[in-house]
Amino acid sequence: MIFKNSHEAAQVENELSSAFYQKLEETVYRRADRIFAVLLPLQLSAAVVAAIFLRDSDKNISPNVWQTIFFSAIITALPLFFTLKFPCRKITRNIVAVSQMLMAGLFIHLTGGRIETHFYIFVSLALLALYRDWKILISAIAVTFADHLVRGWLYPFSVYGVPGDAGWRWVEHIGWILFEGVILILICRQSVFEMKQIANREAELDASEKRFRAVVEQSTDGIFLLKPETCEVLNCNDAFRKIFGYDAFENIKSLNADDFVAVQENQTIKQILQDEKISFEIERNCRKKDGTLINVELKGRLILCGSCKVYCITVRDLTAKNHALTDTKKLSSVTTVLDQENYKDFIAGDERERFEKELKKAPPFLREVIENRLRHAQKLEAVGQLTAGIAREINTPVQYVADNTRFIRDAFADIKNVLEKYDGLLDAARKGQVSADLLLKIQEEKELSDLEYLIAELPVAIEQSLDGVAKITRIVQSMKDFAQPNENEKKAVDLNRAIENTLTVARNEWKYVAELETEFDESLPLIRCFAGEINQVLLNMVINAAHTIGDVVGDGSKGKGTIKIKTKKINDNWAEVKISDTGAGIPADIQSRVFDPLFTPDKSDKNAAQSLATSYAVVVDKHNGKLRFETEAEKGTTFIIELPI
Repeated sequence: MIFKNSHEAAQVENELSSAFYQKLEETVYRRADRIFAVLLPLQLSAAVVAAIFLRDSDKNISPNVWQTIFFSAIITALPLFFTLKFPCRKITRNIVAVSQMLMAGLFIHLTGGRIETHFYIFVSLALLALYRDWKILISAIAVTFADHLVRGWLYPFSVYGVPGDAGWRWVEHIGWILFEGVILILICRQSVFEMKQIANREAELDASEKRFRAVVEQSTDGIFLLKPETCEVLNCNDAFRKIFGYDAFENIKSLNADDFVAVQENQTIKQILQDEKISFEIERNCRKKDGTLINVELKGRLILCGSCKVYCITVRDLTAKNHALTDTKKLSSVTTVLDQENYKDFIAGDERERFEKELKKAPPFLREVIENRLRHAQKLEAVGQLTAGIAREINTPVQYVADNTRFIRDAFADIKNVLEKYDGLLDAARKGQVSADLLLKIQEEKELSDLEYLIAELPVAIEQSLDGVAKITRIVQSMKDFAQPNENEKKAVDLNRAIENTLTVARNEWKYVAELETEFDESLPLIRCFAGEINQVLLNMVINAAHTIGDVVGDGSKGKGTIKIKTKKINDNWAEVKISDTGAGIPADIQSRVFDPLFTPDKSDKNAAQSLATSYAVVVDKHNGKLRFETEAEKGTTFIIELPI
C-alpha cells in the first residue's frame, strides 16, 4: 500500500484503529448478551420458585403469586427477545439494564424487603458492567431510584420490610447504589480506554505488517525463509516464485532446497545451512521448476523466528546481468569499428562490408545503438554542410544592413551641419540681425549636404535595413526551431511551420538548382512527435532532393529543377507529407534496398537518396508512421511520409 503523504497514512491507521475497536466492542457486547440470554430465564425460574414457596401456608396458589409470575415473565421476555434477535444493539443493552433492575426489585418484593435480597441490586449492576457501557449503568440506577422512591412511598413493606413509614431509609439505599454505580462507571471508562489502546496497538501492528509485506512483495529479488535442519521453505515472496517458475497458487511450503538447487551445488548449500553461519553470500547455479539452470546470487542471514532459528535468504537472478556483460563485450567490438571510421566516408559506403560482418556477430539490440550513432553522425554532417550556406544566407542582408547603417550615419552628420546653420539663422532672427551673407551660407550648406537627396533616400535605407534585420531574424529563428534538442517525450508540433523552418535553414542547398513549390494544408492539426528527429528527416529529404536535381541540372545556370512539398490531412488519424523532385529517379536495382539500415549508395548514385534508413527508423519505428516512395526514371521521385495525428 502506497500513501501520497503522512496525513493519508495516519488517516488510514486511524480507520484501522476504529475498526479494531469496533470489533473488540462488538465482542464484549455479544458476550454480555449471551450471558444475559442465559441469566434471564434462570432469574425467571428463580422468581417462579420463590413465588410458590414463599406463598401463604394455604394449599391454594393465591392471585398474588400468579401476578408475580406474570410480571416476571413480561420483564424477562422482552430483553430475552432482543438479546437473541438484536444482539450488540444499544437498545438491547438498555432494555436488558431496565429489565435486570426490575427483576432485582421483584426479588426484593417477593422476600418482603429482606436486606439480603437488596444485595442482588449490587450484583445486577456488576453484571451490567460486563457491557463496559457506563451509560446503561445510569439507566439502571435511575430505574432502581424510581422503584425505591415509588414503592417506598406507596408500599414500604415490599422494599424495606417495615409496615409503616420508612422515613429516610431510601436515601441510605440509594446512596449505596450510587456509590457502587460511580465505581462501576469509572471501571467501565477505564476499560474502554484500555480497549482503545489495544485497538491502536493492533492497528499499528497491522499497518506495520502490511508495510513490511508490501516492501517484501514489491522487491525484485526473491526472499524466502528456510529451515536449516530440514531445508524446508517456510514462506516466500512473489519474486521467488517468478524466478523459479512457480505460479501463485502452488503450495511453496512443500518445497525443499533440493527442488531448486542444482545437483552439483546441493552438497555445498546444505553444508552452509548445517553449519548455521550467521550470514553468507554465494553465487551458485539453481534449477527452475522446468529444470532450466540459472545463475543466482544468494545472500542469507540466520534469524530467530519465535523459538526456531531460520535463514532469511534473498535470491537475485544473474542471467540478465551475465547477458549484459556479454552484450557489452560485443558492443565494444562493434563500436570499435565505428570509432576507427570517418563518419562521412562510412555513411558513403567505405569499409561497409567489414562493418556488416562485425555487426552480424552482435545481439539484435545493438542495431538500435548503431543506428543512433549513425543518426547522430548524419546530423553532425548535415549541420556542417548547412553552416557555410547559412553563413552566406545571413551575409547578404548583413552587408546591406551595414551599408545602409553607414549611409544613415553620414547623412545624419550632413543634416546636423544644416541644422546648426538654421540654429544660427534663428538666433539672428531673434536679434533682428538677419543678413544676406547668413542666408547665402545656409543655402550653400544645404546644397553641399544634398538635403533633398537625403530626405528621399533615408526612408528607403531604413526600410531596407529593417527588411535585412527581419531576414536575419527569420533565419536565426528557423535555425533555432530546427535545432530541437533530443526529447524524451513527444510534443505537439506544427508540421507546416517545421517544413518552413527546414526550407529556410537548407535554402543555400537548393536555391541554386531548384525552384520551390509548397502547398500546405492549413487545416492540418498539430502532430505529436519528437520534433528534433522529424526536423532531421525533413532536412534529409530536402537535401537529397536538391542533390538529385543537382546531378541533372548541374549548377543551375542552364535551368533549374523543381522541389514540391505538399501537406495534407488524410483523415482524422493520419497526416501526409509529400516531397517531390525532378531528378533522375532511383535506379531499379537498388529500390528494394534503400531502406536497409546498412545500405548506403555509392558516391556516384546520389540520385538514390542518402540517409533513408535513418529516416525510415525515425518515421516508422519511433513514430509508428509510414515512409514510402514513388519514382520514375528521368522524371523524379516522390517520398511520402505519413504520421499519426
